[in-house]
Amino acid sequence: MKVRILQPLKNSSLSLILFVAFLAGITTMVVGQTNVILQDPGAGNKDINNRIATVQTDIHPASETPVNGPTTTITSTTTGGTWSSTGTWTGGVVPISSVDVIINGPVSVNNTTAACLSLTINSGKTLTINANRILTVGTGAVTNNGTISFNAGTTGTSTIYLAGNLTNNSGATITGTANYTQLYFDGTTAQTFTNSGTVTAPLYTMALGNSAGLTMMGSNQVVAARVNLYYGTLTNSNKITLGNGGTTTAAVQIGAN
Repeated sequence: MKVRILQPLKNSSLSLILFVAFLAGITTMVVGQTNVILQDPGAGNKDINNRIATVQTDIHPASETPVNGPTTTITSTTTGGTWSSTGTWTGGVVPISSVDVIINGPVSVNNTTAACLSLTINSGKTLTINANRILTVGTGAVTNNGTISFNAGTTGTSTIYLAGNLTNNSGATITGTANYTQLYFDGTTAQTFTNSGTVTAPLYTMALGNSAGLTMMGSNQVVAARVNLYYGTLTNSNKITLGNGGTTTAAVQIGAN
């Protein structure tokens, strides 16, 4: 938008500032949230100093709501897709480690660098960790109201690394029975695993590598085929059932390999 200083502006203060700027020979200035550039227009109407003022409202008009920093929450579309695809996410932005993620459609983790700060799976929606793929969740909570499912690993392990708390709410399901799959608690502050939903038996591997420890909570048991206690204290371990009965085997590993 160009404003020629041929008549007084509605804002008399801005008019005076521009007029003084003209006389002083200032070519660029900032007034409030508006960039004001004084330039020679070549031919056309000019003021007494042979210049015009170009007002660039390049931040935002007063009538619009300003954007306060980058997006902090990214939600999947209802049709979902793979984690690394822009088409999976509303707004076309793939999540990074500093954002909160909401799963609102079927999403599958298809790489080893998928990351977010916190994670919420909505009711009736599914997050799948594909074979040999990794999802790293930061210090924000993981709240499951739908389904978290792991596909079997082969040459590697299908893993969710969690630095925060995990809550599996009533009606929600975690299915990690396939070979070489694991939930790995690796925070630096005390963590909790609250299970009020279903953890399909048996969870292939549950691992703890947090010196501040993990506390098991919730009304339902977690049946696990293997528990790896690399380091840290596991509190309320009676909420974990080792093995799935019958001829199944179970293992507890203490310390690193």
